[in-house]
Amino acid sequence: MINRLLARIESFLATQNSSMFRNYILVYIGTFSVLCGGLIFYYNYRTAAMIKNIRTLNTKRVQVQELLSKELTIREQQNLVDELIQQDKNFLIMHYFETIAEQLNLTNKLQEKPRLTTNEPAMLKSKGYSELILEIKLDDLNMWQVTQLLEELEKNKRVYIKNLELESNPDTPPTVSLLLTIATLKNHTEINQAG
Repeated sequence: MINRLLARIESFLATQNSSMFRNYILVYIGTFSVLCGGLIFYYNYRTAAMIKNIRTLNTKRVQVQELLSKELTIREQQNLVDELIQQDKNFLIMHYFETIAEQLNLTNKLQEKPRLTTNEPAMLKSKGYSELILEIKLDDLNMWQVTQLLEELEKNKRVYIKNLELESNPDTPPTVSLLLTIATLKNHTEINQAG
């Protein structure tokens, strides 16, 4: 059977003249080249699309890893806050500041009694916390006193500094006025006792 097929092809080619044979060869080579070019183009197109998808996936994978890392950090911080709150359930930010002011002899520098407010941002509220904010205005402080006050505040992990404004006193040049905002977190259930 294969012999018959080969014999037919041989007889067909023998009957063709050389110019016709050359035309058939050129058509065959052209068709083969177009098919090969199409396959190469399709392969390159698909490869480029896959590479683009891989890059997109890798970018998203890195973003997911960053989000998971941030989530882990947030959970660790939340656990630390919960632990700090549990260790000292009776913590009163106003009393804490008054104690520090007495230790550092700053009670006579207070312009007015510190003002205590409660803030409940949605992010904290959803976690069961409220923020107690204490605004303090001190006058006629030297930089040594400011530094000592800030050091004392930094020692307590329950308290953090939200805002600090220093303004030089034109009447007494080496001294400054200080507007200090400190805060702490409390569970919603502890807010009524916070004073």
